[in-house]
Amino acid sequence: GSFLCHFFPFARYLLTEASVLLICTMTTIKLLTLKYPIRCGTISKRKAHKFCAASWSIAAIFPVTLLLVDRKDIYFSYRIYQCSYGYSSNIYKLLKPLL
Repeated sequence: GSFLCHFFPFARYLLTEASVLLICTMTTIKLLTLKYPIRCGTISKRKAHKFCAASWSIAAIFPVTLLLVDRKDIYFSYRIYQCSYGYSSNIYKLLKPLL
């Protein structure tokens, strides 16, 4: 229904950005561990959770912006058979350099 049509674009943007950021975070930590083994040592579970929480928080910025600007700007496309954001509000002209 209507809830799923509003939920899927938000989830798609959030999960795509979060997965990219988590992969980048893991790769960076691995690089630092290999390059500076004595300084980095092992990364504690608590520190790893902080890195993941920061990645998820940063990933949520763009989808939350879409919801705050115009959450009703969603359309259903029969070509790709899914709901997507329309970006038809005037505020997107100002946000375009940021997005």
